[in-house]
Amino acid sequence: AVGSMERVAEMWLDHCGARAASMVNISSIAGNLQGSGKTVSAFYPAAKAAITGLTRHLATRLDGRPRVNAVAPGITVTPRVEPMLAMPAMQDLAARVP
Repeated sequence: AVGSMERVAEMWLDHCGARAASMVNISSIAGNLQGSGKTVSAFYPAAKAAITGLTRHLATRLDGRPRVNAVAPGITVTPRVEPMLAMPAMQDLAARVP
């Protein structure tokens, strides 16, 4: 998956990099929770941490041309997330999310 992310980013940069453009990647606060035991799966936060790392790498490598940013939304209550929010380890985190 990371190899394909890299290919997509490189293709986009080849096509749009010289123009006044912005790359906005979608990450998650879950990428910051990696190793905390507060997520159900190790793979989701690892993938989000990879997106954040790629974003930081591109932002510094490209020196602001084009701009590269990531949006990292918090938890959104959905049927898939509700069982995780019911876990005792998630109660304090869930209480802090508006």
